[in-house]
Amino acid sequence: MTDHYAVVGNPVAHSLSPQIHAEFARQTGHDLDYVRLLSPFASFRATVLEFRDGGGRGVNVTLPF
Repeated sequence: MTDHYAVVGNPVAHSLSPQIHAEFARQTGHDLDYVRLLSPFASFRATVLEFRDGGGRGVNVTLPF
């Protein structure tokens, strides 16, 4: 079963979190999917709740958001 995680921000394209967490998962034998979520600041809560309601297990927030 794949666990779903994300990094949220605006901008978010610069984040290395997906690559870092993919390597961590590979080294520890975890099955995970880690994506970037672009979110306007005013929609942060809605973005996180939508991700959670879709099965997301956790998020982190990137600078400068």
